[in-house]
Amino acid sequence: ATGGRKRLTAVELRPAHAAGTEPEAITAAGGASQHADALKALAITVEAEVAPMLSCLDTFAAGAERFFGLVEAAWRSHAAAGRSHLEAFLQGACFRAIQTFARHTLVSPELDGSSATTAVQWLAKLEAAPWCWSPQQRRALAEFGELAGRVHTSSGAGEDAATPACSSKRVRDVVAQ
Repeated sequence: ATGGRKRLTAVELRPAHAAGTEPEAITAAGGASQHADALKALAITVEAEVAPMLSCLDTFAAGAERFFGLVEAAWRSHAAAGRSHLEAFLQGACFRAIQTFARHTLVSPELDGSSATTAVQWLAKLEAAPWCWSPQQRRALAEFGELAGRVHTSSGAGEDAATPACSSKRVRDVVAQ
């Protein structure tokens, strides 16, 4: 000891942080982690609850509404998780749920009338949404929507109505490539 004066050790010397520096950055990082965890929980919900709803014609409409609501809420509420986490959520669990819909409900011979209309509108909303689908996924959404439209128009309006708009758009897209 030096005559009643306490010696300061290096551990006791801490710089004062200006507002908006390190402590807030640590808090923000913790917040991003919480958002990433929330997206993981939503992914589990999509896979466990929503995907089965999308794969059954009887529950498809409710599943489509719930799916869109969950994804839209995740996009708005958990953007702080970062683009990589949003992409993992959307391009992973969410797109797998859409593929489940495509493998079961979309190819079902019972898909007609209002169910097909709901499918076409839902797929168009998904394709147009600002979410981070990959280019291949966006194209798949467009093709799923086209298929749903063909199923709907061929069952309700005769063969002449099945040809016009959706096939000409597809022809233009293929020719442009």
